Amino acid sequence: MAFLEAKNLSFRYATKDSFSLENVSFNIQKGEFILLFGETGCGKSTLLKQWKPSISPTGEKKGELRFNGKLLKELGQREEAWKIGYVSQNPDNQIVTDKVWHELAFTLENLGHPSDEIRKRVAEIAVYFGITGWFHKSVSQLSGGQKQILNLASVMIAKPELLLLDEPTSQLDPIATENFMNLLSRIHTELGTTILLAEHRLEEAYAKVDRCMVMEQGELICFDKVSQVAKYLFEEKKSAFALLPLQARLPILMKREYSIVTVGQAKRFIEENMEKASMNIENIACEKRVPVLSFQNVWFRYEKNGVDILRDFSLSIGKGDFLAIVGANGQGKSTFLQLAAGILKPYRGKVKSKASKGISLLPQNPQDLFLKSSVKEELLTVSEEIDEIAERLELTELLDKHPYDLSGGQQQMVGLAKVLLTRPEVLLLDEPTKGVDQLKKKKLGSLLQKLNRKGITIVLISHDVDFCAAYANKAGMVFDGVMTAVGERHTFFLNQYFFTTTCLKICREVYEGMIIEEEVLEYGRF
Repeated sequence: MAFLEAKNLSFRYATKDSFSLENVSFNIQKGEFILLFGETGCGKSTLLKQWKPSISPTGEKKGELRFNGKLLKELGQREEAWKIGYVSQNPDNQIVTDKVWHELAFTLENLGHPSDEIRKRVAEIAVYFGITGWFHKSVSQLSGGQKQILNLASVMIAKPELLLLDEPTSQLDPIATENFMNLLSRIHTELGTTILLAEHRLEEAYAKVDRCMVMEQGELICFDKVSQVAKYLFEEKKSAFALLPLQARLPILMKREYSIVTVGQAKRFIEENMEKASMNIENIACEKRVPVLSFQNVWFRYEKNGVDILRDFSLSIGKGDFLAIVGANGQGKSTFLQLAAGILKPYRGKVKSKASKGISLLPQNPQDLFLKSSVKEELLTVSEEIDEIAERLELTELLDKHPYDLSGGQQQMVGLAKVLLTRPEVLLLDEPTKGVDQLKKKKLGSLLQKLNRKGITIVLISHDVDFCAAYANKAGMVFDGVMTAVGERHTFFLNQYFFTTTCLKICREVYEGMIIEEEVLEYGRF
């Protein structure tokens, strides 16, 4: 008997005319780790939420869902609460208390467990998830990665049989993402929990799962072992092939090798099968430009007696630069952007702007920009000329939708459209690729490069190192409130070992000077 069973599931949101899910059928066995992926807006989050009735969206539903042989709709609220766990994209959205220890205890308190049992289980979960070092901290002091681990631990303390995760690493840096995925793998292998994970960032998850589900426009087009899914997507020329992680795509493109799942395997494959090649980067340099935005020995803290977030921070951004900044969670990157936008003010040092046409910021949470009940109304609050930007960002068919009915990636595009309609001289972007699939990232990157060629200065911060390397012309890193390095993108990433591109991790020993997939495909020998 299947643990999870979907039969001809279709779903239409109350505010939509068309179905977001159409005739979806599948079986998942108890203890399986399943990866769900597809293009932005394909129905991943909608499908995931169908398995958690308390958060399932309102609309028309057809078909049947069974949980361990029982109709899901017959599950009581209490039974659902402890049998089905859910972790969302935004770490802040699930936290409900002010202290780490209280957050861990909250679920069991709500379920009415005795105090002695709560203390015992909280202690056990804190040790298992490595939380003991920050057990007594306020949640406001935690990094994004710590908050998401706390969310996961708070769900797992109820010992759920099914764990649902909706792009849980979308706001995490590469190191935090690896730590989080390793925890999921432990939960799967040591506890036998059934896991259904929806993700766009597949680099870490791809090697850890039992099977993959691929969705396309509300339909399930493939559900199989990882290697079989990769073969199907490539041979059938499906657009979702581009969504596979680079460690899987490169061996397929080079030698039709479908079994590679990790970066280490891909690295060995390239070194054993490919001829060495190089790309000349000696003539690649960033021209010196007139500063349009500068930070001079800036210090900033949120509270008078608080910790300094930026410390003696200095940076000059030239007119026409396209600068990408990377770094771990909690190092001051978002604070830097808010200072650049004039939202925050330093208590020491100076932020100087020569942007006569203004500076616009896309915040990390695009919902902060939403005021109206439709996408069209949102855009019209900025400008009446919305057709071109709506078409460029693939929003035309979404204009009549409520912004909160869109996927996370679609909300990012609506937020970006509002910001671009202000026609800024300097464009500041805080995690613009969050929730956006690989195909739409390429379109977004091309659009940003086109805007940059027209003279718009762009500064983005992102955990998406591959995106930064592919489209920016300069890159830098913030660590502990200080800009530790900044330079031409090739020079910067070639000198990095951990915060560097997937392509460089795989190809460093064979393809000299190449930091992104497009360079390997153009200059590599195969």
